[in-house]
Amino acid sequence: DKIRKRVTWNFMHRRDDGGDNIARKKKTDVFEEVHKRYSRAKVSNEGKLPPGTLAGLIDAVKLEYGVSDVKMSTLEVKVRTRFKKENPEFQSKPPPPSSGGATSSSLDIGKLSEEEKRNRDILINEITNRYVRR
Repeated sequence: DKIRKRVTWNFMHRRDDGGDNIARKKKTDVFEEVHKRYSRAKVSNEGKLPPGTLAGLIDAVKLEYGVSDVKMSTLEVKVRTRFKKENPEFQSKPPPPSSGGATSSSLDIGKLSEEEKRNRDILINEITNRYVRR
């Protein structure tokens, strides 16, 4: 059992892998460079970038490093995820609650006056009747 573990470890960590380690290192370098440039761009633009900026960065870095077998979507997700983890101050904040009125998306019925409640009931009944007639 001890020999099997040692052989397995040697197999998994061997250095002479026919160049595969070089390709993996290049992919890691591409990821690091894209992340560095993306972070720099996001910070300098206060968290807002025009659409397609990340794709452009990825294409430029892939050309510089001579790597073509890196999936664009995978790299985008990894870069954005890492940026969000390292820079929580750039995450979008939920919109502030509205001050009520007609633009409010939620309605607190308890705060309505008697007339507003009556008008709301009439409106709901009219909508329900129209829906049932169809």
